[in-house]
Amino acid sequence: MINRDARKGQVLKLFKSPNDADYQGLLQEQQAAQQRLKIHQHTLRTFPKNLPQRAFAPTDLATDKYGNNIGLCISAG
Repeated sequence: MINRDARKGQVLKLFKSPNDADYQGLLQEQQAAQQRLKIHQHTLRTFPKNLPQRAFAPTDLATDKYGNNIGLCISAG
């Protein structure tokens, strides 16, 4: 899911969880979603900083109440 707040120039990208309705009854897709979320726990926290301004890069992480990455914010303008 992507949500854009044009007033603040931010885009919020939420990752689908393995139990998302789109994956219902699709075990392989559920497992792939679980693996992607696992990978995001590390890779998003170590994303390179100080990229050129024209590069789209995470400005913040979206986390659940347990501190797990469930998405990211990107500057859109």
